Amino acid sequence: MSHSASLAARLADHSARIGVVGLGYVGLPLAVTAARRGFPVTGFDIDAAKMDRLDAGHSYIEAVSDADLADCVAAGRLDWTTDFSRLGACDALIVCVPTPLNRNREPDLSYVTGTAETIARHLRPGQLVVLESTTFPGTTREVLTPLLERSGLVAGRDFFVGFSPEREDPGNEKYRTATIPKIVAGDGPEAAALVEAPGAVRLQEASGGRDTGPVQGLRCEYLTDPSGIDVDNPRLSWRISPSSGVRVQREYRILVAGSLEALRRDRGDLWDSGRVASAESSWVPYGGRKLASGQRVYWKVRVWGDGGKATPWSQPATWSMGLLQASDWHGKWIGQRRPDGVAEGTPLPFPWLRKTFTLAAKPARNLSHGQRQWLEISMLMVSGAKLLLVDEPAAGLTDHETAVTADLLLELKGDHTLIVIEHDMSFVRRLASPVTVLCAGQVLSHGTLDHVQADPRVIEAYLGRGKHG
Repeated sequence: MSHSASLAARLADHSARIGVVGLGYVGLPLAVTAARRGFPVTGFDIDAAKMDRLDAGHSYIEAVSDADLADCVAAGRLDWTTDFSRLGACDALIVCVPTPLNRNREPDLSYVTGTAETIARHLRPGQLVVLESTTFPGTTREVLTPLLERSGLVAGRDFFVGFSPEREDPGNEKYRTATIPKIVAGDGPEAAALVEAPGAVRLQEASGGRDTGPVQGLRCEYLTDPSGIDVDNPRLSWRISPSSGVRVQREYRILVAGSLEALRRDRGDLWDSGRVASAESSWVPYGGRKLASGQRVYWKVRVWGDGGKATPWSQPATWSMGLLQASDWHGKWIGQRRPDGVAEGTPLPFPWLRKTFTLAAKPARNLSHGQRQWLEISMLMVSGAKLLLVDEPAAGLTDHETAVTADLLLELKGDHTLIVIEHDMSFVRRLASPVTVLCAGQVLSHGTLDHVQADPRVIEAYLGRGKHG
């Protein structure tokens, strides 16, 4: 069997290991999508801080939730490493490294060339290498391929090269990694067939997409993949695509499972509704085994139309239960010490909702709601403390939360502002307070804003991270 035929077979049965190089806003969602699709995935990155956050179960990308990571890891489908010697164990490598604009407003290919040189040291026959990074036409053939061929292998014969420019749109709820349209290409017919193969590197039909296939828009209590559902029998809804060929739904079947793996094997170990003669597709109540507080489940549905024509199963969806009984609640108010003799629950005049504590063990999962920046910055305003703006990757802030924080900082009258190099400094140009700029935990500059912006060390560090403005 040829190299291309062997790889195509492994891609088709999902046994091919996918390697994603660069776990940023493109790479991490792609790695999770591939894992949810059923592929074993290894993520590679040189940033040890990112690895530490992932090891702790925390995502630093808005499009990937902590629950997404936990599910993929629990299923044994996703891991990550800074050890690039493991590149050779992957069947397909997807390069998602940054290409920031240089001083001449041209893509800086240093990350691409450095990655290609690293891959070449571990390249083996039969691998597929796909470039996702945004760059100019010809980069794959004229830059990437020659560097890979330094391995002594020949592209198109020993290994295969493709291009699939990233199309991420952070914050867009409709078009995500699994659903956004993409253009893909391969260097030669065999490479093109591998890149375009169903279920391969092009993951538009991956399980994260609710708006693909004949049965779409799966919702639980009218929410997409919700957490904290607090009714015993959640109501499920879906819709049928106009292109499905099903004019009227005559029957449906719902499977609900305790794991994604069970659902992929068409096992509804929590509930198998069987074929139900009904045209109902909204607010169909869950009718399976009693669900426990905090339990996460996975579900899918298929329908039958006129003449008994059945659709394929929908893409999987999920929900998790909230705390259903009063006895499940074990939290208590934290903050100001309660005076002796005052009962728990008695309102206090100044309930400071903050407390420092140490966890005895690593938490298995955490869930929070609300705008934490509003709370934290408000406390800084009241306390008059020095202001601290931490970097998004370290704090796991979303783009929206970062914008909210920036807006609040402009309204504050603190005596000092601390900024780190990860942030675009444009929003603090109106601040008159002294500024300290940090990079990798080291103080680069301190003084007025004009002073630090003109500091050569700050300029060099900023350009090195691809920042502009």
